[in-house]
Amino acid sequence: MDQSHEEHLERILHDNAEDTAIKYRVGDADHGGRLWVKSGIVKNIRQEATDLSVYTHVLGEQLKHVENLLLAGQPDEALKWVTAMLSDEMEEVVDN
Repeated sequence: MDQSHEEHLERILHDNAEDTAIKYRVGDADHGGRLWVKSGIVKNIRQEATDLSVYTHVLGEQLKHVENLLLAGQPDEALKWVTAMLSDEMEEVVDN
């Protein structure tokens, strides 16, 4: 791999490490600690996989909407959607 690939990999690893640490601490607090002995892991994995499937589908729908806005010559509206997709403001954009 060349340097650009290595840099991309480093960004992925860095972001994943930060996200994992945050998610772990929240889950640990929410579930009373000692996650390594938590029961129900198989059920939880199935629920998380289902969530990921739904989120993947919704993201595809949102990206298609942004594409349609761009093709319709509405770049400002497309930018609002992209900004909302990257934040917690989607309801505000959709409701307006």
